[in-house]
Amino acid sequence: ISPLQKQRGCCLVTSTQKLYYQVANYFGNQSPIQKSWSLAPLNWVAYARRYEGLRDTAVEWYWRDGTSTLMSFESTSDRENAIQAAIMVHSGANTNGSHVTNSEETRPYKQKSKDNVIPPPRCLTNPDFMQEALEEWQADRLSNYDYLMACNVAAGRTFH
Repeated sequence: ISPLQKQRGCCLVTSTQKLYYQVANYFGNQSPIQKSWSLAPLNWVAYARRYEGLRDTAVEWYWRDGTSTLMSFESTSDRENAIQAAIMVHSGANTNGSHVTNSEETRPYKQKSKDNVIPPPRCLTNPDFMQEALEEWQADRLSNYDYLMACNVAAGRTFH
């Protein structure tokens, strides 16, 4: 997976809390190009629905280390299925008796929860997210930088 390159491939969400991607076309005797990301509560923090061209078929996954991954699907329903599968895997990780704590801030927003438990990943293009960010900023609980980052992400601007 390379920045600013389109590579057709296959995306798979597994019950082992992984999001896998494998490039469909590779040449010669090379190994297939593949990449995986952990969907565990300590790694995956948010997602945002995105447009690829004029098609509402992409999603940007945000990771705790501050990076993100943009993926485009064949259809909106394929994208929604991938999001729902990832949320189900993540939710299962949060409800199987393990207690995960939130020990660091997350960009493009600060993620807070009661009892210091990491909440499920948030959709950063949901209107409720922007309303909450606005209220947090007005109450001086969110920095100007974090508020501008939230506005940019919600507006569809991406790092890709």
